Amino acid sequence: SEDGYAFKLYGHPNWAKLSFQEYQNMDSYELTITTSTLIDEDSALTRKIMTTYKSKFGVDPSDFSYKRYDAAVYFGGLISKYGSDFVQHLVKEKYAGVNNEFSFDFFPEWGYVNRGVRFMVYHNNSFDRK
Repeated sequence: SEDGYAFKLYGHPNWAKLSFQEYQNMDSYELTITTSTLIDEDSALTRKIMTTYKSKFGVDPSDFSYKRYDAAVYFGGLISKYGSDFVQHLVKEKYAGVNNEFSFDFFPEWGYVNRGVRFMVYHNNSFDRK
């Protein structure tokens, strides 16, 4: 708060790669970013994917590998369950995956919107899930 004004800072997802340690009082600004790369590295499924991927390809999976996994499980599951009619079920079936969440709404004017957006807030020199 400066002179009675409260500030809240919103940033680009790539800001997660930056260091803000040199800025005083950064925690007070509640720097918030959206992200699609929140991988719970402690989960059993994440560890299984890491191990399987590394043994098959010889490298650790990237964020995009996890995104592809979640997309394949969610959309592949819908296609398997409903066939070509899967689109009718997008707004009904939600998914919380390793890296992504899918929770769609439909707007006739412009189409489908995924509401499964995740946020991180800067606190104690790092970003925490919110």
